Amino acid sequence: MSNSKIKSKKPLASHPGAIRMGYQAFADLIGGIVGCKLIPEYRIGERRYLWDYAVPRLRVVIEIQGGIWSRGSHGRGSGITRDMGKINYASTHGWWTLQYTPQEFGEVANVANDLRAINKEERDNGLKDLQAIKQGGGKKNSDESE
Repeated sequence: MSNSKIKSKKPLASHPGAIRMGYQAFADLIGGIVGCKLIPEYRIGERRYLWDYAVPRLRVVIEIQGGIWSRGSHGRGSGITRDMGKINYASTHGWWTLQYTPQEFGEVANVANDLRAINKEERDNGLKDLQAIKQGGGKKNSDESE
């Protein structure tokens, strides 16, 4: 029997698509609860950072931090540094960033509550801006003196 016919039995972690399929079931449940779709493998900005999921309507990106206890890429210095740059880029470009372990992402109700809180915050800020415009004040910068 030649070696070419022997299939490699790599651990699931070396097949990211298979892992993402498992997460997608949770993402679909979360999206159903919150009423918005979680888009997988979403890229933002000029640097084109890849996020595990995004909710563009809310300007939320989600990163699932796998391998943090097994010295995976998210648990090593270079991975942590890369993730910090990615998070800072998103935050400074108007995106909310959420991070979960795979186990936390599986706690669908908690993730849905986080998205609901962001949605409420965004709605409340939008209403405040609208009220200021109606009153003729327009939108004020927080660092402006009164």
